[in-house]
Amino acid sequence: MDSSNNVNANKVGRELDIRDIIGYLFSKIWIIALVAICAIVFAFLITSFTTPTYTSTTKTMLINKNAGTGSVEGNLNVSDLSAATYLTKMSSEIFTSDSFSVRVANMLNSDEGSFTNILGFLDEECTKPQTFKNFYGGDIKYRDVKSSLSVKSNEDTCAVTLSSTTVDATLSHVIVTAAYNCMQDHINENFKVDSIVVGQIDYGKHPESPSNIHYFKNMALSAFVAVIAICAILLAFYIFDDKIKTPDDIEKHLGLSVLGEIPEIEDEV
Repeated sequence: MDSSNNVNANKVGRELDIRDIIGYLFSKIWIIALVAICAIVFAFLITSFTTPTYTSTTKTMLINKNAGTGSVEGNLNVSDLSAATYLTKMSSEIFTSDSFSVRVANMLNSDEGSFTNILGFLDEECTKPQTFKNFYGGDIKYRDVKSSLSVKSNEDTCAVTLSSTTVDATLSHVIVTAAYNCMQDHINENFKVDSIVVGQIDYGKHPESPSNIHYFKNMALSAFVAVIAICAILLAFYIFDDKIKTPDDIEKHLGLSVLGEIPEIEDEV
């Protein structure tokens, strides 16, 4: 009677012991290690063939220069902050728009967009201003400016972070600096908000290393994901494998005592 109950219980479900699971995974450690090594090598190769890109970032703040004027005891009115807050909220759309990209491209392609005027120190050996066209051998398209720009904003502090990412470190630096120089005029002309001043918290720097090449991070992440995936696959095989393979399996899962084993006899030819 007890044996029948044990058999029925095994058909309905199977109890899993954490120690058995850990032991099973340790018995397959060579498979897990091999998969992890393959993932690391794959991540290294993918990262090696990835085209490096460089990001230059400038941090700004939209400030209301009339804040506090006309208010009681110098306290800020809601209207003093509403314009800056609204522009901060809409900054992603404003500073990645076609019209703003065209303005930045026009500045770079004009004589005012010379590296001497924008960055000053970029070409120290030049005796005369070096224009963008002379430096790169042609004008920059507004689509290239737009595709390189990205914006993050914080409405609580009215801070706007503007970044430019390209395959050329100098180009990223020039674009983000020119973009900052265009922010004030773009706001004044398109939104008629003369009271908003664009203040610079941190100026754009010339990137020294690629922003998308992280060998250790990519390899570690790939190895982690590969180990989790292979462990999940192995556990699935272990859980759904209900075959009886050893005498211990009979005693453990069916509750029956093994009286003896019948050896396998090979046929003699």
